[in-house]
Order: sequence, then C-alpha cells, then structure tokens
Amino acid sequence: MSREELLGLVAAQAGLVEELRAGLAERDRRLAEQGRRIEELVAEVDRLKRASSRNSGNSSLPPSSDGVLPGRAAPNRAARRAASGGKKKRGKQQSEDGRTLAWSEDPDERVEHRPVGACGCGRDLADAALGWPAHIRSPI
Repeated sequence: MSREELLGLVAAQAGLVEELRAGLAERDRRLAEQGRRIEELVAEVDRLKRASSRNSGNSSLPPSSDGVLPGRAAPNRAARRAASGGKKKRGKQQSEDGRTLAWSEDPDERVEHRPVGACGCGRDLADAALGWPAHIRSPI
C-alpha cells in the first residue's frame, strides 16, 4: 500500500473509533437511566406487596379497610377459627381456672354489715344471712 492509502485507512479508522465511542457513551447513558428506573420499580413493587399483604387480621388496620384496595386479600377468619377448634364464646373459657380476689387470713379491719329494716316482701331482715365484703388496703 502506498502512503496515501495508509493515511486514508487511518483516517477512516479514526472516524470509526469516534463513532464507536459515541455509541458507547449513549449506551452508558441508557444503562444508567435504566438502572435508576429499575430501582424505582423495585421500590414500588415492594410497597405494593407490603400494602396488599396487610389486612385487619395481621395489622392495626380496621376491618372496613379489607378489600378496599385492589389486590388486597381479606383475612380468612373462618379458616383461623376452624384451626383453633371452632368458635369460642367471648369471655373466660370453661377450661380456664377462675381468677378471684382471695380472702385475707388476717384482714386489716373487720366491718360487720347487718341488714336493717324490712325486705321488699315485708319480712324482717334481722334473721337474714350475713355477707362479708372484702376490704383490702394496699400500702402506697
């Protein structure tokens, strides 16, 4: 090859190198933009998953908010009741021990309460049964 041909080839290669550098810069810009967008979308997906998994059964949300947002599942209360042995009555369960205030062996003070007057039926209350209310004073 002649010198002029070689110089022409070098000039053509320099132009090609410049085009490739411009293409790489554009690709890097697009990759950075896509990376930012992916981070935004991942954060949004996490937020939506968290919101859709919360309901009145597993959070402090009121029952009226169940099923309000699309994709939010209502709690399966029937399955939870069946797993716990059926529906229980409210209050103390029959199988539980009672919890009452025990009588003190050595009370601070004894106050006798005797019925006075007549009952609503007209009978005298002098022979009525006596009751002993508990009076306990706690030290402050």
